[in-house]
Amino acid sequence: MRIISKERDYYDGYQNHDKKDRFNKLYIRNAREIWINVDRIKEINQRRMRIRSVYWEAMFMVLAGKVVPFISKRIPGAYQAGGSYIEEHYKSYFNADDAWAAYGVDKDDDHARKWWGGRMKHKDFVEFFRPYADLSELNIYRDTPVILVRPDTPQYAGPTDYTRTAYANINLKRYGFTKYMDAPTMYQEIDVFVSNVLINDDMPTTPMTEKEKMQQHGFTHEYSFRKEPGKKDKL
Repeated sequence: MRIISKERDYYDGYQNHDKKDRFNKLYIRNAREIWINVDRIKEINQRRMRIRSVYWEAMFMVLAGKVVPFISKRIPGAYQAGGSYIEEHYKSYFNADDAWAAYGVDKDDDHARKWWGGRMKHKDFVEFFRPYADLSELNIYRDTPVILVRPDTPQYAGPTDYTRTAYANINLKRYGFTKYMDAPTMYQEIDVFVSNVLINDDMPTTPMTEKEKMQQHGFTHEYSFRKEPGKKDKL
C-alpha cells in the first residue's frame, strides 16, 4: 500500500513506495468531516458514554471494520521551554481499568459533575469497553479504513438527532493509537483492508500465466493461435 497524505502518521514508514507494482494499492488519506446516519451505528449510538468534561472524551475509532472504543484526555497545544510548540493531541486509554484510574486521579478537571442523572462509575467504563459488532460496511460505505466518531460533540445533544458528525482518514498518532497498536501491525491492518476490502477494480490477485491468457482469449495451450484439427470457421 502506498499512502498520499498531507501529514505523516506513525505507521507510514512501512508503506510500499513502488509505483510500478500494479498490485500496490493507493490510500489517499485526506482527513475530512462526514455525516453518518444513526441507523448505521446503532450499537455505538446506544452505548456511547457522555463524559461532561472540558478535557475528557469517550470516542470510537472504526478501524478496518473493528470498533475501537477509547477514552481520551485532550492536551491543548502549547509552547514549551525553549520556544518549541507541541500541537494539540490526546492521551488515550483502551481498557476500562486504565481509563478509570487516569480519570479518577486527574485534578485538572471537575469530576464531580453529574451526567444523565448519576455519577460516573467504574461499571460504566466496563460497559463502554465491551466488544462491539463489526462495522466493515460503514468503512466500505464511506470508502475509508479509518473513521472517528465523537459522541461528546454538540451534534450528539439529543435523541431526535438522526445524523452524527464523524471524521474520515483521521491521524491515529494524534489520538494516541501508538499505545493501542504498534506501527507495523497497524500498517498491515490498514493495508489488508485497503487492498482486499476497499478494492474497486477487477485486477486479478496474482499475475496471469501465458496459458491462462491464451485460454481467456479462446485458444488452447496445445494449438495456440492455430485452429484445432477438424474445426471449421463458422459463418
